[in-house]
Amino acid sequence: MNRRVRIRAIALVATAVAVIAPCGFASTAAASPDWGVIYASWKRASDIGRMQEGGVQSVRWPLFWNLVEPNEGNFNWRVTDQVIGAFASRGIQVLPAVYGTPAWAGKRPGTPPLRTAHVRSAWMEFLRQLVQRYGPGGEFWTNPTLYPLQLLGGPIVPIETWQVWNEPNLPQYFSRPSVRRYGRLLRISHDALEAQDPGAEIVLAGMPGLADRPAWKFLRRLYEVPGIRRDFDAVALHPYAPSIKLLRLELRRMRAVMKAHGDGSSELWVTELGWGSGPRGRTKLDKGARGQARMLRNSFELIRRHSRQWNVPHVYWFQWRDPPDGSVECGWCRRAGLIGQGGNPKPSWQAFQRFTGALP
Repeated sequence: MNRRVRIRAIALVATAVAVIAPCGFASTAAASPDWGVIYASWKRASDIGRMQEGGVQSVRWPLFWNLVEPNEGNFNWRVTDQVIGAFASRGIQVLPAVYGTPAWAGKRPGTPPLRTAHVRSAWMEFLRQLVQRYGPGGEFWTNPTLYPLQLLGGPIVPIETWQVWNEPNLPQYFSRPSVRRYGRLLRISHDALEAQDPGAEIVLAGMPGLADRPAWKFLRRLYEVPGIRRDFDAVALHPYAPSIKLLRLELRRMRAVMKAHGDGSSELWVTELGWGSGPRGRTKLDKGARGQARMLRNSFELIRRHSRQWNVPHVYWFQWRDPPDGSVECGWCRRAGLIGQGGNPKPSWQAFQRFTGALP
């Protein structure tokens, strides 16, 4: 599928001194990919300035439905306004990964909102509300009491690209993984997003390659769903691997499936990639502090070298900062950050900045 060409006129009624930043994600696959990070917290405003100084151009941020609408029809935009506004003020684009079903709509956050017509309608309404608030010409950018007041004169960086769900080939994120059910979720999500913003770009949920249900097999079956190719613009992969050799294999297999289904011109986004700085050998993805930096250098260099061949315009490191102890179950994830819990940079942060150009 060719990436759609979007021509639009955006009327933004904001303060006269506001600067309009480039909308959406630029396609950079012809050169070097855009190097981004996963940002799972929102309480450290100083982190965002540090990212800007380090050359981070975009962040992938989990936007949880269950936190924004914990009670049906009651939308709490406080955190999303803070996060999206803080990044916009620094000219950093946000890629929202939208998922997380509230308790009133499903048994747990990983339950896809498909069970009843009422739940499906509620999910679609949530997506429409997101675009109305943060999309081009959205209320957050145009209402004088919101972003213009929060950051007078700050760049306007509307969200035009949305990632629908997270890791649907894993049961912890998508109850009873099913290509058919994810295809159904993708279709109604596409319809809701594009009804509100005809130029919206939709990225598939990122999928781990080396899983019980490998990403490329899931993708192959997804392409077999009639009409599905009209419902997304880019494919996404989470190529976690203990070695660079296996990382290369995952990327090649995904690209091969895309080509086999006539979708070779579409982009392949790497929306999660990383290793831990925990003691080497503790898990397959723990490499020690220096080893983590080495894996970042080697993986980024591999992707940069093949960025045209594989059409990879965006790579997101998992993750920006080590999470608090006990906040995640994944062992190596506790030390996956470029920055330690206390704020000290790791060797991997220096390595990252050399790819962004912030360091020589």
